[in-house]
Amino acid sequence: MDILKKEGIFAFYKGLKISMVGSVVAYGVYFFFYRICKKIFLLRRNMLNSVDILFITAIAGSITTVVTTPIWLIQTRMCVDETGKKTVFGHMKDIYKEGGIRAFWKGLLPSLVLVINPIINFLLYEYMRKRIVTQRNKSPTFSSIFGISVIAKFMATAVTYPILTLKTRAFTNNKKNNYAQLIQEYLQKEGVMALYRGLYTKLFQTLLYNAFMMMSFEKIRHFCMSLVGHQTY
Repeated sequence: MDILKKEGIFAFYKGLKISMVGSVVAYGVYFFFYRICKKIFLLRRNMLNSVDILFITAIAGSITTVVTTPIWLIQTRMCVDETGKKTVFGHMKDIYKEGGIRAFWKGLLPSLVLVINPIINFLLYEYMRKRIVTQRNKSPTFSSIFGISVIAKFMATAVTYPILTLKTRAFTNNKKNNYAQLIQEYLQKEGVMALYRGLYTKLFQTLLYNAFMMMSFEKIRHFCMSLVGHQTY
């Protein structure tokens, strides 16, 4: 409500253009390297197991994070800019003044750690899905998919949210502090519970997004498996 009163409805769409660019680049880079890593793994074996997929996901996710961190840094700066007058290039100049080219990769370390979020989500989802399939001996219903995807993403987000908070803090920090100093100063000023500030809003956004994404994924998996004549569960 404070944002709405001070800056109006359009304040909620700050950084939208560069965010869209970032999403396109992120998905493009991720799936490009995902396919490359998958082909490399398949050179040594005919089938990939869950562990192989996790490694491939982690590698592709890490490369994507390195490539897109400058984009998300600029997008975050635009979101917290109360004036809303600076352009993308204006923020790029400010970031460069703070530490040269290296400054564009502020928050890279926590961003790389955050790669474990989808891994935790995937592991928990597949584990719960297999339990349902084993008990019922058939594909899970859409309500089951919705439920287990919400639970899996909730746990993944709850575990990694403090890292996300520190990443955002690093993005908005215009000083040359290292991560240890940044964490120490933040905890001294705000306290440990500040690491979970904004968790409810993030959960509302990410749980719904993940649930509908997994429902779409299961629908596509069911369709593809039916084409090749395999059991869908």
